[in-house]
Amino acid sequence: MSRASGASPRAVFVTGATGFIGGQLLVRLLADHPKARIYCLVRAGDDDETRKRGRKTIQALLKRDAKAAHDAVERVSWVRGDLTAPRFGISEEDRTRLASKIDLVIHSAASTEFDQTYEEAQPINVGGARNAIELAMLADADHGISRYVHVSTAYVAGRQRGRIRAGGVPTGASAFNNEYERSKAEAEELVRAAMPGMRCTIVRPSIVVGDARTGETSNFNVLYFPIRLAYRGALPILPILPGTTLDVVPVDYVCDATLALGRKEEAIGKTLHLTAAADAIPLHEMIEWLYEIYDRERAEVGQPPITRTKKVGPWKWWLIGLWLRLTLRGKARAAFDKFALFEPYLVTEKFFEDYETVMCLRGTGIERPGWRDYFERIVAYAVATGWGKREAPIYEGLTQEESNRRALRESLRMSGIRILGSSGVLSPAALTAASSGDHASLAQLTGDSAGSRSGDDGATTTSAEARFFATITAEERRVARERLAQREMTRRTLAGESQSQDPDAVAKA
Repeated sequence: MSRASGASPRAVFVTGATGFIGGQLLVRLLADHPKARIYCLVRAGDDDETRKRGRKTIQALLKRDAKAAHDAVERVSWVRGDLTAPRFGISEEDRTRLASKIDLVIHSAASTEFDQTYEEAQPINVGGARNAIELAMLADADHGISRYVHVSTAYVAGRQRGRIRAGGVPTGASAFNNEYERSKAEAEELVRAAMPGMRCTIVRPSIVVGDARTGETSNFNVLYFPIRLAYRGALPILPILPGTTLDVVPVDYVCDATLALGRKEEAIGKTLHLTAAADAIPLHEMIEWLYEIYDRERAEVGQPPITRTKKVGPWKWWLIGLWLRLTLRGKARAAFDKFALFEPYLVTEKFFEDYETVMCLRGTGIERPGWRDYFERIVAYAVATGWGKREAPIYEGLTQEESNRRALRESLRMSGIRILGSSGVLSPAALTAASSGDHASLAQLTGDSAGSRSGDDGATTTSAEARFFATITAEERRVARERLAQREMTRRTLAGESQSQDPDAVAKA
């Protein structure tokens, strides 16, 4: 007989615990069920690597709570296995033993790359789901489990537009934007086939961003790409259709709701959206809000506003995109191709209904926060961590949120050193001097007494540039040179100027 859905599980099996959503689910399972043993699948070459990956994951998730991290090391068992191998590559004896212990299975592991082929996506997203379902069915046949919870995506809706209810999925490869969507849709069908004989719930998050309270995230895809481009002043144009929205939800809501729905009897046999629904962000409003955040902080450090993004319609964007594909090279082309991967999620006219989810969550105290309540936090965290390249700084006497905001301001101060003149044209002489560390030449170009001066092409450089480049290392100069050259290359390309697309050529022009 199956255990009651609301009962605290004795043991939980989780896939994807080393990933973004799965890791946050693990943190909550440890806190919500202090007596439960948690088994997490991890890919590793041997038992020693399994232990090391497990400890590293726990340290990353609970780095600010030593006691909780120590407790997690004691309570989490890392199971060496492979999503793509039959039965996770676990021996029949070990698999039977594992199934005899678990009474809740949460499958959140997936390959989320948008440019993967079907042959790459299918073994992980479909094969992995099949393995998880078979393990859950084995446990259910042995002693009955409380639930099999399957984390899918709202974008199994593929190319559908308008109001979309959670339920079935479209069929055929042409119904989807990419093989990620297609493979996740096929995985859902496996779960539905198992529903008549086992307690199952499918949850479908939309675009998942950082924690609404702190902004913290380990995943900087989709929404973070235009946030980063705008921060760099490298978002000159954007296709915006009438009614274009971004359906974004914070990871804490997704994980809290997923675990709560896994306990609710009303959610058995259902597919439920974890989406923004009516609170989806109008794209044009998000862009303006973003610039307001950046410009407010830039004003505090004496920097001018960022040039606003030009909004274009679908046909003009199609023509621009065609031209850019033919002309861009190197990193500029790579950036454009990356944007093209995210475009179906940034430029969409979908409305994911979540009425049934709201009804199922009644009485749990879990409510989806409005995007205006947390958007600035996720932006500040992204900038403070360099989009995941470093730890979020903590300044003495400040909270993490306050530290993130300060780091955002400091980053804008540094990135605001203007190599681009008032005309928007890069001064080649200034760029060459700055990137090579020729501070004397840079000082001559800027002139301390006047504060600023025009280069040969009319572009203005400032004395602040000389002071800035005098304080950074050769490696930092190389990175600055590359970034600035890329910015100029993008500007000239969009302006229709004919020139080499190689950054070195741009810098030396």
